[in-house]
Amino acid sequence: MNNNIIVRDATAADAHYAETITNEMAESAKARGTGIAKRSPEYVKLKMEEGKAVIAVTDTGEWVGFCYVESWQNKSSRRCSRFREKRTRMPKSLASPQGWR
Repeated sequence: MNNNIIVRDATAADAHYAETITNEMAESAKARGTGIAKRSPEYVKLKMEEGKAVIAVTDTGEWVGFCYVESWQNKSSRRCSRFREKRTRMPKSLASPQGWR
């Protein structure tokens, strides 16, 4: 197991992870029994391109986590979705914004 995890801003170069991320989000919601809105890979790619996402990868390029920011025109606040971790990889210390350094 590679424990060298890098948390960084996501960019358009990370678009190849989008389908994996959306599949994991859907599986995670299903496992928890929650009814969250399904996001498309295109939506995730857009968040990456807009600079509104954070991604966690190993130093060998394996995806382990993702977060994006939602903003609304009528509100000045932004919120981050819960960090969507690859359930078998993400240490609990990085699974929430409190664990980010």
